[in-house]
Amino acid sequence: MTELFAALERLGIRAGREAIEPLLTHAQKSKLSPAQLLEALVDLEQRERDARNLARRTKMATLGSISPLDRFDWLSSSAREFVRLLQKHTCCHGLCFDRRVYLLCDITNNRTC
Repeated sequence: MTELFAALERLGIRAGREAIEPLLTHAQKSKLSPAQLLEALVDLEQRERDARNLARRTKMATLGSISPLDRFDWLSSSAREFVRLLQKHTCCHGLCFDRRVYLLCDITNNRTC
């Protein structure tokens, strides 16, 4: 039976031995036809791929560790870009800057907004 699982793995079947063995036992006890067994295997494999895909997408979608504001690198290029976009947006729409934004502009641009 080990050769079967090795062959399935070489074919790219991602479902593990712990998922396939109960399926084979059920197929034998229920006397499933080969077509029914293949349908069940395809369904099992699709669920396994969907679960791995969701886990991969969830992992990629996480933000990672967030720095507290007192340890944030305000002089980084991304912070300066954020301030530039904020300035552009507020100047174009006639919005007022908050005092904290003025301070942020001073820190990142070394000048007053």
